[in-house]
Amino acid sequence: MILPVGLFFALLLRFSYDFLFIADLPADGARAVGTLGLVALSYVVFFELFSLLRLLVLGKGRESFSRSMAFERLWLRFEGVLPVLCYGVLLFFGKWPAFVRFSIEPGLLSLHELLVLLPFVFFQLLAALSELRLCEQVLRSGMRLRGTLFLGLLYLALYAWMDLWRWPALLRAGFDHLDLVLWAAVACGFLLFLLLGPLWATLAFGLQRLNYPELEEGMQGIAKRLGQRGGGLRVLGTRGRILNAFVIGPFAWTRRVVFSDEILRRFSPTRLLAVYAHELAHVSRKHMWRMLFLALGLPLAVLGALSSEELGEDGDLLLAALLLIPALLILRWLRRRFEHEADLTGVAALDQPEDMIEALEHAHLYGGVGRKGGFFYPSADARVAAIRSFVEDPRETLAWYRRGARIQAGLFVLLGVALGLLLARQLASWPQQQARFLLSAGYPSSAAELWLEQLPAELPATASVAAGKVEEQEPLKPYPLEEMQRGDWELLGEQIHRARLLVHQGESEGPALVGRLHRRALRRAAHAIEGSDLESGRLWLQLAARYSDLSQGEAAVLLLLESWSQHDEPGKRRAVKILQDAPPGAPLNEALERLLGKG
Repeated sequence: MILPVGLFFALLLRFSYDFLFIADLPADGARAVGTLGLVALSYVVFFELFSLLRLLVLGKGRESFSRSMAFERLWLRFEGVLPVLCYGVLLFFGKWPAFVRFSIEPGLLSLHELLVLLPFVFFQLLAALSELRLCEQVLRSGMRLRGTLFLGLLYLALYAWMDLWRWPALLRAGFDHLDLVLWAAVACGFLLFLLLGPLWATLAFGLQRLNYPELEEGMQGIAKRLGQRGGGLRVLGTRGRILNAFVIGPFAWTRRVVFSDEILRRFSPTRLLAVYAHELAHVSRKHMWRMLFLALGLPLAVLGALSSEELGEDGDLLLAALLLIPALLILRWLRRRFEHEADLTGVAALDQPEDMIEALEHAHLYGGVGRKGGFFYPSADARVAAIRSFVEDPRETLAWYRRGARIQAGLFVLLGVALGLLLARQLASWPQQQARFLLSAGYPSSAAELWLEQLPAELPATASVAAGKVEEQEPLKPYPLEEMQRGDWELLGEQIHRARLLVHQGESEGPALVGRLHRRALRRAAHAIEGSDLESGRLWLQLAARYSDLSQGEAAVLLLLESWSQHDEPGKRRAVKILQDAPPGAPLNEALERLLGKG
């Protein structure tokens, strides 16, 4: 199974460094291409030195190297981390950013997202190089590259569609500001992935249909005893390098049981039926659904319940990384337990329980399969011992099932509490989300009314905000909120004021008004910049970006104002360079020239 281990470590390293040492990082990703080049070069040099060491210590030839199985297993576990460590060394000593903040040009979302995906592709290619160059894992390297290619094509198709499709104002505002809409879209995407997952696996790994008449009758009997639909058989061509079997597709109509070519060559039909019973037992025990629910729900629910606004995005990612450690341990325990459960359930579906034991012992003899347990899997010896013990003492088997059920019930209770806390946070933030949605969808007055309801009635300034009269040409100045505490209440009052300024008296609101609101916000931004009110100009430009994409020059003005507020010198230089090539249209350009003329 190809996991984006390199991507996870890259993100963890980048956000950890950014969170702890943000003052040391340039803003614009300067020298990032050179950094990537140095990382690749250093990693290739590391490969060559390591290959030389292998030849000196272990001798020449694959056979001498394969004798050091412990070293090879250790390498294959950690080779995905090594390029990230090289990257981190250059990042730390060179004070260079780990990732680039890419082009601010509008209409290039798919290109932007593909560039964000590049670190994942980069680390996957380095991992494939290590598998091919050092351990001569040609098949594993090829499968990794094919999986990465299909993932890149999937991202390209998804984001190209998002770029080319003209988003309606209501849908765009919903995705931007309503978590419920975003979650619904993610759920639909996840469901689509579950439906198309078998097709993706078939294309990515070249699965072929398998006709094995000798197994048909036995497979039907096993499926009937387990109360499941077995699905079709597929074969994974590995040139005799992998002895394994697995099941894909959580739904009955997409389910496929996959045998590798080596297991078909090595195993008799009786042992193949035992393997088939084990795989179908995973389906019968709902292992796939339980793992999906816990693997996705537990980290997200706990992160959503514990994350704080003060931490920000980087802090949330660090918290997620910390939560990943206990989550991995829980998933490890579950995966190991599920293997034992599938063995016992499969044994009950077979005519002869010894068939499962013989299949495990036979697998134990070849290619390191079962020789030692992995992180998520018990060894074949442990599985055989468990089957013998449980078959001999059914009462112990029942007690074992009950203990596991209690622990899993506790996990689901914990997940329910975390989801409850997350739901409470979402309900508390719903008025703000709804107001931001209405503002972006073309209903500024309705958004202002919702925000006004959130102002404490006992504050004297609330009445002045509620009764305020707004003139179209009035410059942006916050309402008199001296009585309020500086911070959230004042910002809320300014939001109300800004929303009211966008709408003319008696004007009907709605998505059809979005284009005019965009132009009015740009005029307000130019007026504020001309008056040297840079903070108001920045906020007006951000508001204009809600309604429509900014031009390259307008986006550069926004970048310039944000860089000024953050004392970001590289950002200022980049914005000025863009403005020289693509100045914004009037009246922003005239206001900016007057501002720069004032020094």
